[in-house]
Amino acid sequence: MPKFNINKIIYTIFYIIYVIILHCFFQLYGTIYSYINVNQKIITYIIPPGRGVNNVLYDLQKKHIINKNIWLYLFLQLQPYLKNFKANIYHLKPHTYVINMLELFNSNKETQYAITLLEGETLQHFLKRLNENGYIKHTFNCQDIVLLKKKLNITDDFPLEGRFAPNTYFYNANTTDLELLQSMYCAMKNNVKFIWEHRAKNLPYKNIYDLIITASIIEKETSNKQEKKIIASVLVNRLKNNIKLQIDSTIIYGMNNNFNLKLLPKMLKHKNKYNTYIILGLPPSAIATPSISSLEAAAHPIKSNFLYFVANNNHTHIFTENFNAHRLIIKQLHKKSH
Repeated sequence: MPKFNINKIIYTIFYIIYVIILHCFFQLYGTIYSYINVNQKIITYIIPPGRGVNNVLYDLQKKHIINKNIWLYLFLQLQPYLKNFKANIYHLKPHTYVINMLELFNSNKETQYAITLLEGETLQHFLKRLNENGYIKHTFNCQDIVLLKKKLNITDDFPLEGRFAPNTYFYNANTTDLELLQSMYCAMKNNVKFIWEHRAKNLPYKNIYDLIITASIIEKETSNKQEKKIIASVLVNRLKNNIKLQIDSTIIYGMNNNFNLKLLPKMLKHKNKYNTYIILGLPPSAIATPSISSLEAAAHPIKSNFLYFVANNNHTHIFTENFNAHRLIIKQLHKKSH
């Protein structure tokens, strides 16, 4: 009967265990320190509320972001602190290790997004962009102006155009469209309230919204801050003297807000309530989102006798006090351009 070497048997068993452990270690290490399958550009990955770890991993495999690998499941069993995935929107970058992705999913860092309401942008255009935004939480049809006004608890009769502050707003995946719009509305309300309370005397505005309307016209007529108070003086002088404003941008707003539209002479006779070549006084609403500088210009126009202005070839304007001088300037500019 052969003799068994107990020491040799024990050594063999430990050696086999060592090899198995070493194999498992390299498999686990190779799994968590392999790159996710994001090659050329950042991709967005969303973990919705209530989705479990296994479902997330299955979805990642299905979308070929990670390879199917049982070792990853085993690793998470050994490291349960990495199984607390947070519902959020994540940006996955190229050359990201699987372990870094898992740590990202477990972090409390919320992905920040930004949306900008531009100076001079119409509310209709912005609300369309907001409604199409895929990263904000949509709670209602924000393009429904009547509903939007109700949601914001606005009880006055003034239109909503021009009543949201132009700025860049940051939000995360849990921010609702209403929360964002409330922030924008309150910011503009506070800005306008302060400017209105400190406005110059003897302005021809019937109410605070007339200030916003005038500022919006200034905004569409020039981006030159040095000219804004001069243009404001032209508008104020015309309002005081019951002269039609005759502003091209108001006509364009009344024709479906298409500011890329080339205004033709026949359009000056187009009948709509925004055609200031026909109506007397201000149009019924703002025609765009005014900047702070345009609001301040409307509240503090310079003192002048200017009644006319025309665009120069260098993106500035030439101002005149009477129609004959205005026509002469137009003829001179026409000769220069031909």
